[in-house]
Amino acid sequence: MSSPLRTLAGARDVIREIKSLVRGPITVFFREGTYFFDETVEFSIEDGGAVSTQVISYAAFPGERVIFSGGVDLDCLWISEGNVHTCQSEALLLALRQQRLGLDVELAR
Repeated sequence: MSSPLRTLAGARDVIREIKSLVRGPITVFFREGTYFFDETVEFSIEDGGAVSTQVISYAAFPGERVIFSGGVDLDCLWISEGNVHTCQSEALLLALRQQRLGLDVELAR
């Protein structure tokens, strides 16, 4: 590849296109960092090897730590009172409202 891909789904889609052109195993390496998902990434039989001896693997680059997260990245102000830690975040409030109500909600300012 001439340039890296940014997402697991993007890597999966490229592998779907090229796997029949490659003999032997294919390994997709992810560089260090946290990869956030806002929707499910689905794999199917189509994502297996082109032949029964071809293995397709997804792995962290050697020596690096990769995290796949389906959570919401919170930009918040942490307030601690004893053993209670509270995140004050408009993004969290909006996400909770959307999830519970199934609606697009705007925060009043």
